[in-house]
Amino acid sequence: MAAHMLAKLHEMRPFLKSVAAMRPRSLFQLIAKATAPLPQVSAFTNAFGSFTGLRNDYLFQSIMAKGINETHFEDLVRRLLQRDWNVIDLGANLGSHSVLMSRLVPEGRVFSFEPQSLTFSLLQNNLLLNECHNVRSFRFAISDRDLDVLAMEPFSYTGEKINNGALRVSAGRSTGDLTISKCLDDLHLPPVGFIKMDIQGSELKALKGAAKTIARDRPLMFIEIEEQHLQSLGTSSKDLIEHLLGLDYILFRIMTDYPCDHICVPRENAAAFSAALGQDYPYPLQRIEGRHVKLLFNRPRDQNYQSIEVIG
Repeated sequence: MAAHMLAKLHEMRPFLKSVAAMRPRSLFQLIAKATAPLPQVSAFTNAFGSFTGLRNDYLFQSIMAKGINETHFEDLVRRLLQRDWNVIDLGANLGSHSVLMSRLVPEGRVFSFEPQSLTFSLLQNNLLLNECHNVRSFRFAISDRDLDVLAMEPFSYTGEKINNGALRVSAGRSTGDLTISKCLDDLHLPPVGFIKMDIQGSELKALKGAAKTIARDRPLMFIEIEEQHLQSLGTSSKDLIEHLLGLDYILFRIMTDYPCDHICVPRENAAAFSAALGQDYPYPLQRIEGRHVKLLFNRPRDQNYQSIEVIG
């Protein structure tokens, strides 16, 4: 018995060394994660579809209440997507957007990406529940480099209300999930008509890793722009907006109560976009075109810029 225990301890030496080398904060996070209660998973069905998610998650609760957590997105894609388009969902989360787009492109395909392990499992389950046969899901973090090992930020599933949609790739050492980076260009996807991008500060890296795809297909793009998430990964709203303008896109900021989302339209397709959107789209749009911009924020930690000025 003693010999067996000694053999087991010998096998665990590499793990014990790594634990001993941890900083106290990292060791505390590891212990807290190992002893935390299991997440509480719920399921429901409504007119929009059938979904599983974490009972205390803001996004899951929003889907239960409204069918989709971003009604301005739903209204937009119902007007713009064509039946035979191939579309990309970056930051698919629980899959509400992927399920919706799957139904809107029955002759096309949806390519969905979600890097966090539990959320990806819930995404796959929701795609199966809703019989989304034209969706292919990937557990990658889309970036500008291929096959890097990345750590997600640590995430707690406990508490009265959580938001797993705020989870992002960590800029430093982390005890969160490990995932693999992937460039869209290296996936050799078929022609793409639309990209939805909500990846918590990794948007600029994803665009750089999709440069050939964007140049080839000139897709419409729905992109979230949030300053603090971008800054955490070494960039900014200004950098992201100017990169998109440099690709000869016109941006339209969707003026919701939380105006972080922008629809990005190739300049050569601006007239066709306006015709497809129609005059009755219920959300005001702020048009942004040029090459360089100046942004004003009300407070240093604001996610959304208060105003934008084109300066060249």
